[in-house]
Amino acid sequence: MKPMTNDYAHVDEGGNLKIPAELAHEMGFVPGARVKLDRLADRLVLHRSTGQLARVYIEPTTACNLQCRTCMRNARQEPIGRMVPETFRRVLEGVRGLPDPPTIFFGGLGAREKRN
Repeated sequence: MKPMTNDYAHVDEGGNLKIPAELAHEMGFVPGARVKLDRLADRLVLHRSTGQLARVYIEPTTACNLQCRTCMRNARQEPIGRMVPETFRRVLEGVRGLPDPPTIFFGGLGAREKRN
């Protein structure tokens, strides 16, 4: 991820906000893209285009060997699952095929494994 910069946009004669092309591309601001806009008391916040995937969270297993008393998974009754290698391969292929690959996070909540 590139560090944040202090780029400037400008407003043209028609009242349109013009963003530097490189920054617009990085944020997924292409013609026709939907962009979330938050209006705060003293500023506007433009969010990444809703059509551009920023992050992928992969939970390769629901198993966990910790015994955390406060874990919400302790109250759930679901079988332990593990992602099969073929599914993992297909996820990675799909991510590699994107024009601007997202950041991938591995982890999840897990589920306490019951040991006998």
